[in-house]
Amino acid sequence: MTKFLTIYVLFLMAITASAEDLIKCDDNLEGLANPEIVRFGTARAQAAPRPQSFFSPVQNMANLMLGHVPAESPETVQIAMPVFLSVNSNQPQQFGDGQQNALATFGPLHSSPFAAVLTRKLSESSDLKVIISKDLPGYKDISAVEVSVLGKSENITLDQNGMFRISVNLEGLAWDQMFGAKPVFFRPVGWNDWFAVQFPYPYLSIENLFAGTTPTYQNLPDGKSIIDPLGLKGSKDIQTDLQQIKDSNNEGFLLARAERVHGIFWLTDDKNGPMVKTSNGGVWTRYRDELSTIGFKNVYLAKDPRVFQIEMDEGVVSGTGPHKIGASGEIIINSLGENPLMTFYGISTPTIGPDGHKLAYEYPNQWVGTWLKPGQAFVTPQGLYHWHLNHLPGQIAAQVLTPPEVPSEQNHFGFPKK
Repeated sequence: MTKFLTIYVLFLMAITASAEDLIKCDDNLEGLANPEIVRFGTARAQAAPRPQSFFSPVQNMANLMLGHVPAESPETVQIAMPVFLSVNSNQPQQFGDGQQNALATFGPLHSSPFAAVLTRKLSESSDLKVIISKDLPGYKDISAVEVSVLGKSENITLDQNGMFRISVNLEGLAWDQMFGAKPVFFRPVGWNDWFAVQFPYPYLSIENLFAGTTPTYQNLPDGKSIIDPLGLKGSKDIQTDLQQIKDSNNEGFLLARAERVHGIFWLTDDKNGPMVKTSNGGVWTRYRDELSTIGFKNVYLAKDPRVFQIEMDEGVVSGTGPHKIGASGEIIINSLGENPLMTFYGISTPTIGPDGHKLAYEYPNQWVGTWLKPGQAFVTPQGLYHWHLNHLPGQIAAQVLTPPEVPSEQNHFGFPKK
């Protein structure tokens, strides 16, 4: 069997790991990562644990990431969970740019049936941990799972926390790139239906995003870089600073204010009709729209601070709500602050398992949650979903680019090359 097919259970952490590393790992698996960050739907950090049924689905999704993916890890750690993502083609478009507000749920369940946590390692096999939720119907009868990777299956016993761990090769599964990711399937022993997990990787450095592109998409007409041409990186009050830029210095970036960005899912085509609220908080923005000339838009996005009481009262998160990309693509760039930003990437999942049986609960989608580090870009092609939240008490900011072309296997990031 080639290295790409290698799969084995890691019953122990690497013997070189320090005691501190082991403790940190255990905390992440137990959902104790980021104890300083206030969970959505609570009022303070390290609040007393509450059952997942207490929170709304979007809060549970966000809190799973906060619980299992450390924001400040030197390694890239991600979480995946199965979800139902849907849009209503008749609902009003908030900005008229093709982006559609989305509804994210766990379908027939109130919480995720599992959390899959991937720790990426470039020079060796990466570590994939899957924790089966104790809320999954029949959990008490599950003691082992069948795991299938690239056609090879193996039964693995769960540990006392309902977890199994395998080693995966990112290149062999195409988890080292945006397109072509192959699934890892698993199911409780005795079940017919499968679960699936995959980790495409739409994140890269700002430098690599623009490597080889034409100068038109790297610089403004006056030669300034498209990355923070207004010089606001490190601002302590970026919303105010955005508003106070003089017209003579705004580089063609127009000022606007928007409320509840992608934060309402309308159930009909009537804005006054029934709705589901998913997020709270508005944004101050400056945008330079060149879609009609060079097919490109550059946006500063400065999000409101969190309001914990509204999150609790309405069952929402802060920041933007989930949405489907209708433009050519959308690129979130962490170019303005010093903190990692909370992001989710929504993709389709396989409909059939390796032996022809369907997926459990027929989940059609999957979120992949990742911290977007300073100096990184996050690319979402047309037709997929994404979600970027505010996890901090204060303002956060980023740049958002609309590329001139749809990102594809031939052109991952949507920018013409030289």
